[in-house]
Amino acid sequence: MYNSLNLRSIQLNKNNKKKDPLSENRVSQSWLNSISTKEYNFLIKLSTHSSLMYNFALYQIRQSYFKNQNLKFKDNYHICKNNENFSILLNDCSNQTVQLAHRDFNSFIGLLNSKKNGTYNKDVLIPRYKKKNKQTILSNIV
Repeated sequence: MYNSLNLRSIQLNKNNKKKDPLSENRVSQSWLNSISTKEYNFLIKLSTHSSLMYNFALYQIRQSYFKNQNLKFKDNYHICKNNENFSILLNDCSNQTVQLAHRDFNSFIGLLNSKKNGTYNKDVLIPRYKKKNKQTILSNIV
């Protein structure tokens, strides 16, 4: 039904009925306004676990990078599968979160290579961790 859900728009629109300029579509907004407080709190908890899962996956990738090793997605998936946040989230959502961490880090590696070739001039920063209790995007939750 809904493949992705931006929880920033939940936070902005749950209590006040103002339109959020950051919302991507009106269908999900009307759906979010129709959910109960219990469901809303459940989505916030899932979002928090998703950011913790992202941080764990990114930690594993960063540690292998600092050891001059390349951690493949399949290897990181099996490491992350033992994390408690992986089991709290749905399997598809956990998988997408680990993929997001890999995508962010691969983007960093690509920018480093571009900077070495001289095609990119700006500073390249390693991907940062999400803030501890900050909501993040959930995918494949419904």
